[in-house]
Amino acid sequence: MDYLVSTYYFDYESDEIQQLIAELKTDSLSKKEKTIRLYLKVRDSWRYDPYKSEFFKGEF
Repeated sequence: MDYLVSTYYFDYESDEIQQLIAELKTDSLSKKEKTIRLYLKVRDSWRYDPYKSEFFKGEF
């Protein structure tokens, strides 16, 4: 089984993820700086509402 194949839930080939990779693909930043920037980008840019998830179509 190939664990690094792009799948529906692990889609690193999507345009959004490739754009994110391109932003952090530089040698002028350390691994720590890249990690911090990635964390802040995800935390501050991607909206997430655990009470209104599109994954669940039925009522609970």
